Amino acid sequence: MKTNYKLRGNEKVYILPLSDLHIGSKQFNEDYFNYALDTIDQIQQDKRIYLCGDLLESANKQTGNAAFQTEMTLDDQIDYAINILKPYKKHLVFSCIGNHEARLVKEYDLDINKIISRALHIPYGNQLMDTIYINQEPFTIYAAHGKGSSAHHHTAQSKMIRDTQFIDANMFMHGHNHRCD
Repeated sequence: MKTNYKLRGNEKVYILPLSDLHIGSKQFNEDYFNYALDTIDQIQQDKRIYLCGDLLESANKQTGNAAFQTEMTLDDQIDYAINILKPYKKHLVFSCIGNHEARLVKEYDLDINKIISRALHIPYGNQLMDTIYINQEPFTIYAAHGKGSSAHHHTAQSKMIRDTQFIDANMFMHGHNHRCD
């Protein structure tokens, strides 16, 4: 994948995180997700897409009864994610493991990130420090799913700041905490 960008005038590199889709959940907003993909399709300039975890609901019986609230089987969730993301694979940089994916590895030795990442030919892991060069200047992107949560916006945001305070990057992308901007 391209890492050196020579930009002139109004040219841009679009850095796009996708996170916490929870495909298969009753709360999955498929219309909004399709709107996001349509917006990405309209971008004619360079783009880099980072998957920041919890793409699938992939819940189990111990997570607040969520396994009985899904609208798709896990197999269908995996197929849906692969098929809808396949047209974007040349722009996909990395897939972060979210808590929903990690839970399945821990409890069932089922690594759905591995399945999806292999199908899309992208690396995956817990976090990524990705340095690109824009007009020969380094620009570092930190991507992770994040961890922990909070009932309040301001405490959730301060937790994210504490978790990343020693990471040297120009841009931070976190998923997981649905209360932060």
